Amino acid sequence: MSYAEQSELYRSVEGRGRYEACVREQGLVFAFDLRPDMAALGQAVVSGSIAHIDAVIAAVVFGPSWADLGEDAALLSAVQAQWPTVAAAYFEEEEPA
Repeated sequence: MSYAEQSELYRSVEGRGRYEACVREQGLVFAFDLRPDMAALGQAVVSGSIAHIDAVIAAVVFGPSWADLGEDAALLSAVQAQWPTVAAAYFEEEEPA
């Protein structure tokens, strides 16, 4: 897939709606994760932070699994795979005691 095609996919209303639904659903799952950075991203998504939602969507669309995003299971897997990367970019893990 070319960069132009990835950009079109990222901006498409249909695709974006699917991605956002998946990210928001995963936000509810990760909001109670025991890893602080993962939970913080989940809580940010649940509270409606467009910047954080967009960051996860961009990581998925422009990430290595873009070719398989037609299936919901593949999209869910891609969101779950990119979640730690986005969480680490925005939030710090707590230092072990």
